[in-house]
Amino acid sequence: MAKTKNGLSYSDEREATPQPQTYRKPGCLRRGCGCAFGLLLLPFLLLGGFLFWNTHRPQPGTRDKEIFPGIKYTREVSKDSPKQVIHIITIPLNSPDISFLVTPPDDKKAERPLKARTTSQFLKEFKVQIAMNGDNYYPFEESTFMHYQPSLKDLTDPGKLPEKLWSSYPQPGDPVETEGFSASRGVTYCDSEEKRSSFPTLYLSQDNKVSFHKPIGKVYNAISGSLMILDRGKHLEPDEKKVVYTERHPRTAIGIDRDGKWLILLVADGRQPNYSEGMTLMELSDALERHGAWSAMMLDGGGSTTLAIEDKSGSVSMLNSPIEKRIPGRERPVANHIGVFVKSANPVAP
Repeated sequence: MAKTKNGLSYSDEREATPQPQTYRKPGCLRRGCGCAFGLLLLPFLLLGGFLFWNTHRPQPGTRDKEIFPGIKYTREVSKDSPKQVIHIITIPLNSPDISFLVTPPDDKKAERPLKARTTSQFLKEFKVQIAMNGDNYYPFEESTFMHYQPSLKDLTDPGKLPEKLWSSYPQPGDPVETEGFSASRGVTYCDSEEKRSSFPTLYLSQDNKVSFHKPIGKVYNAISGSLMILDRGKHLEPDEKKVVYTERHPRTAIGIDRDGKWLILLVADGRQPNYSEGMTLMELSDALERHGAWSAMMLDGGGSTTLAIEDKSGSVSMLNSPIEKRIPGRERPVANHIGVFVKSANPVAP
């Protein structure tokens, strides 16, 4: 029984006595608002951090070394305006330990005989030691802000909607075709009189005889490009009125020396402020000549520009800084590539 006081139980007395009102500060509410604000702010902080890193990324150092027996890799870095980072590989064509591969067709009879691959995927799939992106191709639709809407003719099967509307075309595995004529170990594809006559082509014979325009012997490996920027010592004539000659972009090019003894691969990074702005066509032509080219052809550039090698562990070592979707280090799936096999190689990642 509860104790009483003046006829009231203690509990009744407490209920009858006015209690001072107290207010709790809405700390949980403030914490919830703070968390929500932090979550809203986080994407902007991440974006700001990325943009700062992207525009303040330090340039690499210069490099000049043998990466495989007889094969030299050079990295040139210009710290003055325009800032540039370019990568050059010179390959001796008379070496019995070296052979080449252009991406083979996945379905030669198809309208679009190739499945898109990144350069790294090509290197790993075909086990080459050096890989570089190749010819221009289509269909291509870049969707930086996820707005890609393909037409029905761009689909693998008529009437079938693509599975990845949110992304660019192509994705790895999507069907594509090269802009120019191509061949892989005697198998030709994307072959028509129009393609052969409209675009320059580099031919590589089975015994590593290399030539532009016409093959030496039977067609073995062949890869096409957009234009000759150096033709038998003659530079491409500039047209300053056309922005294509004056704009700087990432570039990919391939050349041969006057005697046909060396193959020169050149890649220029670009679209990366304070790291590498890219090269104009004239700068590209001059750089190729400086590194021994007598004739040279420009391949697909921009976000496609990629150069990779196999390192000592058998993994991919990226030599340049690709810039797909303006993201440094991101690779773009492309149609074909040129690969280099090096027998008994002792790779060293630069």
